[in-house]
Amino acid sequence: IGDVCTPLSMILVGITLAKIPLKRYITEYSSYYAMALKLFVVPIVTGVVLKLLGFSDFYTLFSAMMMMLPVATSTAMFAQNYDLRPELAAQTVGVSTLLSVVTIPPTMLLIEKIIHLI
Repeated sequence: IGDVCTPLSMILVGITLAKIPLKRYITEYSSYYAMALKLFVVPIVTGVVLKLLGFSDFYTLFSAMMMMLPVATSTAMFAQNYDLRPELAAQTVGVSTLLSVVTIPPTMLLIEKIIHLI
């Protein structure tokens, strides 16, 4: 049963995303603000704080990378289960996944340069 969880959650997100008009993905800016924090600001702050606390470069970069990964599909599953705006949750999963393709490489390079300066 455990092997089915990931595909089922992706199917659920896909079904929910299919119900949302494409224009809404682009024009709803609240997702972009949240994703800027999730994919850019929080990983940089995490990297700086961990480096200042004395962690090695490996653990600092690894932790920062984990912070910049896209929103998990379980978010949409919980929103669907508890009827808490599942469309917004699915949209957030979709937008964060698409944006992470663009934001992860430059953010990792930036964090790496910052921690080497510290």
